[in-house]
Amino acid sequence: GPAVASSVPSIDVEDAWARGYDGDGLTVAVIDGGIAINHAMLSGKAVGAACFSATFGGDTFTQYPSGQTPEIGPAAASNCPFGSDRCDLGTHVASVAVGNDGTNFGVARGAQLMPIDVFSEVTDESVCDPDPAPCELTDSLAVLDALNYVNENVDTFNVVAVNLSVGGGSNTGPCDSDPRKVVIDMLREKGVATTAAAGNQGSNGATNAPACISSAVGVGATNDGTTVASFSNFASFMDVMAPGVNIRAADPAGGLRTLSGTSMATPHVAG
Repeated sequence: GPAVASSVPSIDVEDAWARGYDGDGLTVAVIDGGIAINHAMLSGKAVGAACFSATFGGDTFTQYPSGQTPEIGPAAASNCPFGSDRCDLGTHVASVAVGNDGTNFGVARGAQLMPIDVFSEVTDESVCDPDPAPCELTDSLAVLDALNYVNENVDTFNVVAVNLSVGGGSNTGPCDSDPRKVVIDMLREKGVATTAAAGNQGSNGATNAPACISSAVGVGATNDGTTVASFSNFASFMDVMAPGVNIRAADPAGGLRTLSGTSMATPHVAG
């Protein structure tokens, strides 16, 4: 069947669409890797695109096409080289949140997308391990820069939610010393929800940062019913569970692909 064909109806969002609540006039910011904004599910939706992936240390290189960072502009978040996988996750996640090609629908199918790229290419094998080098990585500072940018532009683009399908580090309780909490609080005061993936280590009692920040919405993964995914982190201080198993959504090469993870659950909540 069509994309997100079972997961989106499973959270009863079609009832909201029927009442006219599909995100029209609102924007979801997706802070991730590259996002193929010309994919049929995302075409015409992108506003306020930005890139905060950094170049530093001789082994970390921004992926913005001009090589400069930060970069604000229409192509800032959509550096998707042919054959590269750097836009796979971000494109999929964005389409779950706001996708709409007329047949395949994300959750907030009428909403716009603020795409923000925070992933750099890292050439250091020890940093990439266990993945081979070069690899695509982000860090909390790039995410902080992106959150600050969203906070500065909430009114300009009518941003109502932020999606962070990124994270790292295991925390057995709230991690409110994380410097990103300050801006997440500022966003929350403006009515903007910051959703963040709990992580895929299968932990019971721990989640990753920034999902563990108490003012963020930490998201774990279930199937389309109420069964917690075996890979999903879970903890008493988590906020919500959402579908994250076998989610079929946008592939930057065109068409659709199936992915699983708390990264897929999070945009169901952001949307």
